Amino acid sequence: MAQAVTMLMESLSGFDHKYSWSIVGHSGNGPELPFVEYGQIPRTRMQRAEVVSSMISASAIAASGDTTVEAIEAAVKRVASEE
Repeated sequence: MAQAVTMLMESLSGFDHKYSWSIVGHSGNGPELPFVEYGQIPRTRMQRAEVVSSMISASAIAASGDTTVEAIEAAVKRVASEE
């Protein structure tokens, strides 16, 4: 997952005038774990590395459990509110 997110952030770098995006995870701790908010795009490699590091840390301390359905519902609401 970390490699995929890194590739996505790198490929979207410089296109913030064209795309609006965020990164939100989920785990047994809850359906919404925001890593990047809309409009707060990590612009430097160090900022992008901090996003990946926070994702890895969150997965290391995550409680067991599945919030996939709740996460999907929250994601749909979040995207709809941005439009």
